[in-house]
Order: sequence, then C-alpha cells, then structure tokens
Amino acid sequence: MKTNSEIRQEARQLASGNWGAAVAVTAVLYVILFTTSLIPELIGALTLPWLGKLINLAITILISYPITFSLVLMFLRFARKEQELHVGG
Repeated sequence: MKTNSEIRQEARQLASGNWGAAVAVTAVLYVILFTTSLIPELIGALTLPWLGKLINLAITILISYPITFSLVLMFLRFARKEQELHVGG
C-alpha cells in the first residue's frame, strides 16, 4: 500500500504542467453554473417565487448536474491517464 507522501508525489507529477488547464476549465464551468443559478433568482424576484424555484430545479437537473458530472469524469480520466487535460480544440 502506498504511503501518503507517495500518493502526493504521484499527484504532483501527474498535475505538473496541467495546472493552467485545470484552473481554466474549473473557472469557466464555475462561471456557467453561477450565471445559470442567477436566472431563477431574477425570475422569482420579478414574478412568482414558486416559478423561480421550479426553474431553479429544472436548471439544476438539466444543466448543473451534467456539467458537474462531466467535470468529475474529465478529472477522473486524467487521473487514470486515459485522457490528456487540455483547453481548446
């Protein structure tokens, strides 16, 4: 069984040179999720509060969950060395 220091060393070697891409992907997805979470709040404030909550639930199920799941899969594939981490085409 690997020690904690061996696991940390392996993680640092794996992440070496990929920090920029990881931060960029995480930041872009955070902005998307943050922006989509504001829409129901505005709708709820301007119209009926229950409508804002219903739209928030729909956005969470249709947008937030898939984006978060994709981010987790991307980092998992990267950690397993199945996929390179890069930003862009």
